Amino acid sequence: MIVYLLDTGHANKTYPYINKLKDFANEDHNILYFREAEAIQFRADSATGNYPGALKQLKILKVLDDSITNFKTTQQHNDLVLAYDSEKKNKNIKLLTQQSKLRNEKIRNESILRYVFTGGLIVLGLFIALLYNRSRLKQKVNNTLQRKQEKINEQNDDLKKLVSEKEWLLKEIHHRVKNNLQIVISLLNTQSAYLKNKDALTAIQNSQHRMYAMSLIHQKLYQSDNLASIDMAWYIHELVNYLIDIFGTTDKEISYNLDTESLELDVSQAVPMGLILNEAISNAIKYAFPGRENGNINISLKNISNDNYQLIIADDGIGLPEGFESIERESFGMDLIIGLTDQLDGTLNLEKNNGVTIIITFIKKGRHSENVQGFV
Repeated sequence: MIVYLLDTGHANKTYPYINKLKDFANEDHNILYFREAEAIQFRADSATGNYPGALKQLKILKVLDDSITNFKTTQQHNDLVLAYDSEKKNKNIKLLTQQSKLRNEKIRNESILRYVFTGGLIVLGLFIALLYNRSRLKQKVNNTLQRKQEKINEQNDDLKKLVSEKEWLLKEIHHRVKNNLQIVISLLNTQSAYLKNKDALTAIQNSQHRMYAMSLIHQKLYQSDNLASIDMAWYIHELVNYLIDIFGTTDKEISYNLDTESLELDVSQAVPMGLILNEAISNAIKYAFPGRENGNINISLKNISNDNYQLIIADDGIGLPEGFESIERESFGMDLIIGLTDQLDGTLNLEKNNGVTIIITFIKKGRHSENVQGFV
């Protein structure tokens, strides 16, 4: 039905079917179905002229494709490790069996030796010949074991090489993603020189800040030996310093108070949290202190129980306007924060006492989370 409606120029009627398709993908926990639904919504948004929505879907598709690629790479690595462990166990069993046979042979030889001493010179000669034969056999067995050990060592070296190549590939991916984001930021900066419309310039600047928030994550992963997660305490400090530099020309003196615990998050949670921080801090700098010469922005990241964490971004500015609840969905920034909170599988609360306080409570996901929404 979706394809038919798109082909016949009725794209605006496809959204109920697209939502049903997404529900089916979530129930089945199938990331491939979910990607197909996002791709179809991208077509529908493009066809209906919803270009901001189409751009958002395109970004989601990019993240899904990267997640699928990373998931397949991790699965292939796990299969190789499992095959190697199985082969190593089988070879250990064979080695123990051979050692047991050698011990039995040694016991039998000792028994023969006792009989040889009582049998005379002829039996002694036969024993010497037998001993020589056994020595040759033992040497042959040792040579065989040595060759097998060399083969095992070669396989170990191959696996180490595969692991090293995988780490290099992941680093290269993060490096290229960071470079691509920097190129887009530069292109947007160049494009802004030709724009006169104030709203367009503001939109481009906001997009540059969001892209930098993402590129900072990939830059840290590329420079770090830990390719699985990023320290959010370090990230928050770096992002705040960037925003201070960007908005450094403001005539207001703003104090930034950071109270963050060490928290390692994987990319699927670090990216939405980085975008939330960028959006909330930027809005506070631009809108919270009109007509004032100073202000305070407080940022806190704390563990509240087990894997439950709480992110708080608060300012002591003028607060939210009257009737904000009725227009919050018309604000792209607030709509973005709400959507990113859903990606964190968290809850969002807004408090309007003595300024604005944004409270996001979420659960730290495991390294190999199978939640489909975690990849979005």
